[in-house]
Amino acid sequence: MGEQVQFGPYRVLRRFFVLLVLAEAAPVAGVLGALADWEGHLAIRWSCGLVLAALAFLGLWAMLSCTAIVHDHVEVRILWRVRRIPWSRIQAIRVESDPGREALGSGPTESVVVYDESGRRINLPFFDNMNLHYRGLSLAHEVAGVRRAWQERRGADWVRLPEVSARIADREQHGDPARASFAAASLGAMLGLGLFLIGLFTGAIDEPPPLGWVLGWQALLAVPVTLTVAVTVVGGRRRRRRLAAAMPQLTRTFLVARLAARSDWPAMWRSVRDMPIVEAATEVHRFSGWRPPGGPDLALFDRLAAADPGRLATALRELAPDGPVSLTPGEIVVAGALSPDEARLAVATMVEVSAPNVVSELTLPDRPGHRYEIDGPWITDLLHLGDAIIVRVEEFMGATKLVRCADGAAEVFGQGVELARLRQTRDGFVAVTRNRGLAFGTAHDDRLRRVSLADDLGLAVNVALDASTLATEPSSNLIALGGAELVVIDVDTTAVVARGAPPTRSMKVGQVVFVGNDRLVTQIGRGRRDRNGAAVWNTLASWQLTRGALIYQGAVPARTWGAMWPAAIPTDGQVVTPLFETDPVRGGTPIFRDASTLRVDVPPVPSVAGLTGVTEMAAGPGGHQLVVLRRSDPDVDHDDTIEVHQLRPLHHLLRRPLGELAATDSTTALFETGGPTGSPAARELLELFDACLHHRRSAGQTTDKSTGR
Repeated sequence: MGEQVQFGPYRVLRRFFVLLVLAEAAPVAGVLGALADWEGHLAIRWSCGLVLAALAFLGLWAMLSCTAIVHDHVEVRILWRVRRIPWSRIQAIRVESDPGREALGSGPTESVVVYDESGRRINLPFFDNMNLHYRGLSLAHEVAGVRRAWQERRGADWVRLPEVSARIADREQHGDPARASFAAASLGAMLGLGLFLIGLFTGAIDEPPPLGWVLGWQALLAVPVTLTVAVTVVGGRRRRRRLAAAMPQLTRTFLVARLAARSDWPAMWRSVRDMPIVEAATEVHRFSGWRPPGGPDLALFDRLAAADPGRLATALRELAPDGPVSLTPGEIVVAGALSPDEARLAVATMVEVSAPNVVSELTLPDRPGHRYEIDGPWITDLLHLGDAIIVRVEEFMGATKLVRCADGAAEVFGQGVELARLRQTRDGFVAVTRNRGLAFGTAHDDRLRRVSLADDLGLAVNVALDASTLATEPSSNLIALGGAELVVIDVDTTAVVARGAPPTRSMKVGQVVFVGNDRLVTQIGRGRRDRNGAAVWNTLASWQLTRGALIYQGAVPARTWGAMWPAAIPTDGQVVTPLFETDPVRGGTPIFRDASTLRVDVPPVPSVAGLTGVTEMAAGPGGHQLVVLRRSDPDVDHDDTIEVHQLRPLHHLLRRPLGELAATDSTTALFETGGPTGSPAARELLELFDACLHHRRSAGQTTDKSTGR
């Protein structure tokens, strides 16, 4: 901590600045001379003058702007202004790419930005890949050093703010608002110039209004200004609505405070009774002597007013999941899997390709069990079936083998079968063979039951099904495959039960995950490859499976990468996706989404909130725990940590706004399976919550807007 930190200063290279001045000097001097003698239209002269002023301002900005990272802050100098951002106020340091420059091949394609605690995005001038390349520096190395200094010096009381994470996620999904405004201004300028030229060459510029205005010099300014203002206002409103959905508690608190200031008690009550239970009990005390006129509203109001918000908050914390079980074995963590009862964890690790893989069994939270050594070169899939652990080993030249680990011994079976992926079913496991077939097995049987996609399932051979997208739903014994279409197969009947296609022919279905037995979330898009050769998908889609039909319901932009695919939390209707940085191999921050709407407004599991470097996640067979693989050390180039996080449906249900609950929601069964048994405060909280549910049903206001349950 006492070591001095110094990165930069990063400023424009002198030779670039000299070239810029020389390139602009001659045309600028010529245009200035022409404007001085030309008696042309005043609007055109002013437009040329504004362009020249903008060029001069750009040169001045380039000369005076720079970025410096010093011991206790990041310093950004822009013209005459100097901004110093302490480490404790920085929420994220990100490398963002510019697709336009990547396509044109001009200028820096990657630049560094920081987000402060207010969610403001701050560009770091000249901290980019092009500027550092000409200085003989690596952007990745510099950013890693800055992040390391930030993590060491931001303080023990630093916390990740969810509202800032929501802003970052929104920008990742919907792009830069300033870039949209600039595109609108550019398009408007071209349209305005086109209209003006039409008017100039046709003589319509001298016509009286309105034609003279539409095709006159007014179009040069009116069209770009109008289009820019429209795009900025509409985009700003949409962004505020998205952020309001991503930051519901802040929005609700602001709304109630505004209604209380106006003494609009009926509207305020309608807002309060849709809040989560603890918030509702807190905000109901704002009412100054007002009460609902009668009926169910009055009964609920009195119960909320009589409750102690502090006691309810304490009970809610009591129901929160316990902290995660975290293992850092000091080796490369390859995979992890929970047993069907989610009481045991199998972990696969390796030291290097030439050394044997090690599969260790652990009875949670910390009691070690059997340990197995398996020849490599590497393990690619791991299943814990309870009685046995099934391992798929990828060998050289594309060959695979299966290994069964049970009772302290490991035996090879299924050797010679080229299996592409291994997934759990109700009675065992299933894998896709590379000759367009399925192979089913059980925990103790060496034989594999083969099913041909073409002969047994009637799927045409020319239908491209991607074996790497295999997903299963053990409780209903369904499996799904993506590719040119999405196919759902019933294991019990060995028959196709539903098929669906993406909205356009150019799209394909990438990774697939079941969220319960009636909901699937997939990647869709063209699956382009990044510079590391990994598949990058740009859209998430939600599908509903009902009565043998697969219905595409909608999608949202979200960059996901390769096989590092979301985990499903069926007990709460959620899907979790990592929000990757520019270098996706290093993982990212988990983003929780509603599986039916794909909105980023679902509260995260407390023990998962704020995690970084997450590369892979998978929920346990019962949906009560989440296995997370991550890179806790930013200096390593492999996963070094595996964590098991508890998922308590009851806790998530109590944190939902009451207006988003389904008519079938109840705390009874959830309390018996996931809650404490002897806390009076927890009982009081659950009784009040059930009263809220009863109020919604009796008032006829319950709408099923939850998560497709």
